[in-house]
Amino acid sequence: MDTALFSLLAALGLALAVFGGMVAGIHYAKRPDRSWSALTGRRVIVNLKAGTAVDGVLVARQGPLLMIREAVLHGDSDQPVPLDGEVVIERSEVEYLQYPST
Repeated sequence: MDTALFSLLAALGLALAVFGGMVAGIHYAKRPDRSWSALTGRRVIVNLKAGTAVDGVLVARQGPLLMIREAVLHGDSDQPVPLDGEVVIERSEVEYLQYPST
């Protein structure tokens, strides 16, 4: 095989691989995050980096925000503190999330 032809085919293969990766990346970016949809509507315990935890029902995730209703704050006091309304938590403040099996 001629060297010029081989170089051309290699460049074409590389261009197709890069373009295919871009298309796959765009497709992936537009896909909904199904991992969160399984938790929506369930009781969760959101453990925060500050050392406190919020227990409640995850009603929505909008970008970097988690929306929790019927929330209770577990913190420094011995008794959990009920929280009024809907609690909005930024995901960057979340240490980890639990969902009880029952």
